Amino acid sequence: MAKKKIIELKHGEDLIKWDIPVDENAAEKHIARIESSREKRFENYNMQMHNEMLGVYNTYSEQFRVGTEDEQIMLLNRFHQLSEFSAWIIGDFLLIIEDKIEKEHVKMTKGRYNSLRDYFDINKNLLGFSYQAGYNYIKIRKGLTIDEFKRIGVKKGVAVATAPEELKERLIQEIMDNPKMTEEQVKLDIAKYRENLSHAKKVEKQEEQKKIAKTIKYDILTNKGADRMTIDSKSFPIELMQDAIFYFEMQIKAYIKRRLENE
Repeated sequence: MAKKKIIELKHGEDLIKWDIPVDENAAEKHIARIESSREKRFENYNMQMHNEMLGVYNTYSEQFRVGTEDEQIMLLNRFHQLSEFSAWIIGDFLLIIEDKIEKEHVKMTKGRYNSLRDYFDINKNLLGFSYQAGYNYIKIRKGLTIDEFKRIGVKKGVAVATAPEELKERLIQEIMDNPKMTEEQVKLDIAKYRENLSHAKKVEKQEEQKKIAKTIKYDILTNKGADRMTIDSKSFPIELMQDAIFYFEMQIKAYIKRRLENE
């Protein structure tokens, strides 16, 4: 039971005694009120979301019942895209959380989480999805615009988001032109592109090496007895040839050994 504390207040020449109840559990009750208010706000958010979804259902349910098969397929596809669209939003929210965690550490303050993975480990029972799923959502958010993502969905979106930047637009167009294109086909296209790009770079490097090689000129001279060889450098320091001979010494010896054995 709350105790009463008497506080004396002076008002001019008069002395007023005021009995004020003092609650020893005031702090705990204040925290409980805050928690209750917070829970109520979350309930209001949930109810708002439910009402919005119910409004969408009421708008389209009759249209679905009386619609043609093509219209029904279109609506099912649109609702599926709406459910997948949340992946982009989740990725955006996770980036906000990750940024907050990083800023806490920059300020040298003791944060509750050391990383986004730590955030998932601590809250895994409440989140309802894994760190890997969250990481994929972030890849989608970073790699695609809202408009791009809503046209191709989650699975293909994850694949496209990891593709080289110069390939993304073509992949998105391919998916739009061929809605039946699978995630595996998207990944295969990306793999082939990277393989071709790697081959092109290799060929380019080889051509560059050939050009450089053509600028290197030297003469190999032998004496009359053919028991001594002299290398006369024309376009580079002789130390480089010496280094090359030392480097390939074992291969040179192995080559000579094979030639002698075959004679």
